[in-house]
Parts: sequence; C-alpha cells; structure tokens
Amino acid sequence: MMPLLDIRDVTTEFATADGAVTIVDAVSLSVDRGRTLCIVGESGCGKSMLSLSLMRLVPAPGEVSTGQVLLDGQDLLALDEEAMRSVRGRRMAMIFQEPMTSLNPVFTIGDQIVEALRCHDRTTGRKELERRALDALVQVEMTDPVRRMKQYPHELSGGMRQRVMIAMALVTRPELLIADEPTTALDVSVQAQILDLLKRLQEETGMGVVFITHDLGVVSEIADEVAVMYAGQVVERAPVADLISDPQHPYTIGLLASVPELDGAAARLHAIDGIVPAPDSFPAGCRFHPRCAFATPACADTQPALRAVTPAHQVACLRAPLEEHW
Repeated sequence: MMPLLDIRDVTTEFATADGAVTIVDAVSLSVDRGRTLCIVGESGCGKSMLSLSLMRLVPAPGEVSTGQVLLDGQDLLALDEEAMRSVRGRRMAMIFQEPMTSLNPVFTIGDQIVEALRCHDRTTGRKELERRALDALVQVEMTDPVRRMKQYPHELSGGMRQRVMIAMALVTRPELLIADEPTTALDVSVQAQILDLLKRLQEETGMGVVFITHDLGVVSEIADEVAVMYAGQVVERAPVADLISDPQHPYTIGLLASVPELDGAAARLHAIDGIVPAPDSFPAGCRFHPRCAFATPACADTQPALRAVTPAHQVACLRAPLEEHW
C-alpha cells in the first residue's frame, strides 16, 4: 500500500560565499495514514529544516536541491507555488515550535483561525467560518472557547496558545500533520495533555503525523516509528519498541543513556562528549565518529549507508549490529 507521505532522498542546501552547505542530506522516510513518525536528535541535527523542506518553507538562500516529497503519490516539489499553497494548510499542516512567534499579536484568536479557513474557502460566509473556528477550539478542549475567540495571544497561557496552534492546523482537516517540537516550552503536566490531545485527534481523523522532538520520553509516548537524525542524516530507523529496547547506532544508545529513569534507580546518567558539528565542517567518514566510543579507524574513512539489521530496523553504522551498549 502506498504511504501517505513518502520522502525520497531529500537534500536541502544553503548557498554561501564559499559554496553550497548541506543541512539535510539525502533523507528518505515514510509515514502511513493514522501512524506517527517521530524524528529525534539534538539541536542542530537538521530536524526542523527537514520539516520546513516538506512544507516548502525553507528560507532563502536555502532550497531543496534534490529528492521527492510524495503526498499520496503527488510530488510536492514539482508543484508551482500556487498549487503548493492549495496543499499547504489544507492537505498538510504544521504546528511550529513557539506559538507566541507564530500567532499574530494584533488579531484575536478567532480572527486568526477564521483566516486559516478563509485561505482555502473564499465562498463561505463569515458566520459559518466563525462557527467552524469555535468548533475547532472545542475539539482541542479549550476552556471557555467562546471567550477565547475574542482574546489576543498574550492573554493566554503557553498551553492555551499551543492548543490554538493545533486548532488552526487541524481546522481544515489535513491528511498530514507536521509538529515541530510542539511541547518544548510547556511544563510536564501541560505537555502530557497536549500529547494525549494529539493522539486522540489522530484516532478520530486518521491523519498521519510527523512529530519532531529531542525528547525521547515524548517519543516513547507518541511514536509508532522513530527516525534518529545526526548531522543532517538519518542514522537509525525502527519501530519505537525495537529502537528503545535494542538501539543499534552509538548515537541512539547515547541519547537513550542520557534519559533519567523514573523508577528511582540511582544509575549515573551518560553524557555524549562533544557537540553536533556545524554543517560547513562535517567530518569525513561517519559524522558521529569523533564523539563515538565504538569508533574504529575505518569509521573516519567510510560514510556508512543505512542498512537493515532486522527487516524493520535500519542503521548507518559500520559496527552494527552492536551487542554491547554504554
């Protein structure tokens, strides 16, 4: 069966005075209807730029230089801008990291949701659009939705603003939702409410979800499948249970070892030495090898390709499958 979203060898580059710099490097992933793909990695790994590439919102001087983004078989990268506008916000929608920078401070919440509808519906009257906007706030379980319609973003809490962003994204009933770190700035209790809300809405609508995060605790809550990104590349991909129980890339192992246990265990947390390299200074060979406790001399010379260690589990590591973990 054809996946809802099929990302094929997508590469995104930025033009500089010294030549093109690659931010997203030949990424291939897919998402089925009603399923959630989590893309995880540290800041600077290329996760957010991949999401902007899918939406064709890469800021200048960047561009998606190669690849295909197939939504239900239609290549979005081949569409002209007018055709893409009819897809963006209607068939696929996005929730951005920080709602306070995404919401317009001088318009009410109701006006902004109505505008999201009007972009794709120029014939329906204002009253009907306002009714749909109110229904969207009810759907995301907003308290006192009639009052919220008349309020401005600064009058709402962080959790309320994030619910508004979800309402705006889902008011057109998209087939695909891209959520870029939608819970990062929220406290733990509100974060749990937002995750539960997204899961419920997905069950009701059957939409596919691409969920971008650096938080592996979130991944275990919401993902069906996980892709781990490092330095612009996917280095591991697996069903969530397989990835958490048997990680095969040293970077994934390090990320999981850095998550605190909730059972009261006193095990010392692991920290991965070093930082993600800048896109203009990626090392030769495996890009993780300067930080890797498992690296061999060959890792500095050979860039590993994704390969299957089980039918559903792929990893880009010369030493996989790994039997020892940190």
